[in-house]
Amino acid sequence: MQKSLHELQKNIQDHNVSNGAAALAYYLFLAIFPAMIFLLSLLPYLGIPNLQQAIMELLGQLLPAQAAQAFTGAVQEVVANKNGGLLSFGALGTLWAASSGMLAIMQQLNIVNGVKESRSFFKARGVAVLLMIAFG
Repeated sequence: MQKSLHELQKNIQDHNVSNGAAALAYYLFLAIFPAMIFLLSLLPYLGIPNLQQAIMELLGQLLPAQAAQAFTGAVQEVVANKNGGLLSFGALGTLWAASSGMLAIMQQLNIVNGVKESRSFFKARGVAVLLMIAFG
């Protein structure tokens, strides 16, 4: 048992698993904010009645009072007006950050399996984007 734990610890260190996990967590956490911008800016295009009121009530339930107050103005403005620029920014930001997370997974799998990346940066990024769309 002790030998197995020692071998596991050595493999984790040799393959930089902690750094890979940190990169993945960073990029996926980073993707949350543009995803929220994208989703909120998409809502006015859906034509849902009383949408703004429902979102404000939801914010009030999910967040502490001070945090809900801090977000109220920005959320009201985004939900009340159609803004294609903000929608595009949210979509592209989400796509970039989430695909960076997928790229981190790909790089970590290459390290663990002892494979050298043979694809160019753009090809690897394209594969990461496609995988993110397929599994995201």
